[in-house]
Amino acid sequence: MKMPWSSRAKEERERSLAREIQAHLDLEAEEQQASGIAPADAPYAARRAFGNVTLAKEATREMWGWTSLGRLRQDLRYALRTLRKTPAFTAAAVLSLGLGIGANTAIFSLLNAVVLRPLPVPEPRQLVQFTYTLPPNGPNNWNAWFSYPQLERFRTQATTLSGIFGAVTLGRVSVAFHGNAGLAPSDACTDNFFSVLRVAPGQGRLLTAGDDREGAAVAVLSDGFWRRRFGADPSLVGQAIAINQVPFVVAGIAPSGFSGIAAGRAPDFWIPLHALDRLKPDPARWQSAFATWLIVAGRLRPGVSRAQAEGELEMIHRRLLAEQVAAPEYRGSTSFERLARESRLLLRPRELA
Repeated sequence: MKMPWSSRAKEERERSLAREIQAHLDLEAEEQQASGIAPADAPYAARRAFGNVTLAKEATREMWGWTSLGRLRQDLRYALRTLRKTPAFTAAAVLSLGLGIGANTAIFSLLNAVVLRPLPVPEPRQLVQFTYTLPPNGPNNWNAWFSYPQLERFRTQATTLSGIFGAVTLGRVSVAFHGNAGLAPSDACTDNFFSVLRVAPGQGRLLTAGDDREGAAVAVLSDGFWRRRFGADPSLVGQAIAINQVPFVVAGIAPSGFSGIAAGRAPDFWIPLHALDRLKPDPARWQSAFATWLIVAGRLRPGVSRAQAEGELEMIHRRLLAEQVAAPEYRGSTSFERLARESRLLLRPRELA
């Protein structure tokens, strides 16, 4: 079988093309003579009517499909000849390509490790993050921050999720131990944060039921922070550290490899949500209907789809908004009324960190 881009096949196609074009020219010349053109002038008139023969051949070759392969072969031969004649340029080109490929590989490796990596927890595909649309509804017009009353309503009424937690980023705070102080990024979360994620402690214990209460004073350190700042000293568990000059007892150390749920950000420690009152008291944060400051996420029950859970939580979300806008302080507010009328809750997959 002859390959379509072989020399013999190409020659045969070229001859066939030439014969076909000539046949068209002959027919056109006959028609020109029939219209009264002199026989000697008919071939020239036929070429003018037919158009550019060379362009017609090129267009036909493009449709054959092997022209691009022929050009590629010619370009490769030319490139190889050029590279052989200029070895210095060749070395620079190869080095540039190598650096470019290496840089892209490194960037993708970082992206994969930081953004695309799966959460190091059991069944990460069961995890969902709560969001809701903002009027006017659109694909990019949504919010991921909820109020504490919303979190409480979800936790008490939802049946399609096995657990729902809330968390907030505190940023960098002061951490002191035996007179040595330094800054460390941290998060505050409800006491079921680790249990919903199904994370087991590396040392001591993690946050458990009852830790998130008034006067909360325990902390869980990340494995990296424990090793970097405290030399992986196991006796640290049970001792007190000062966070913004407020004492907290180290309850335990998170397992190695667990760095939270935010892409590209790893907190050094976690404290209970209500410990915020010891660092910066603000009673309104627990009561205000539209003071949105919490990330809310949860785990689907086995056998429950994201769509099923979303349907249940959407009803809870809309009922609560209707109740809140009916309160005296919000009654008559067109913006809040529109939010209650048009907002829709959405659950987004939260399987990646």
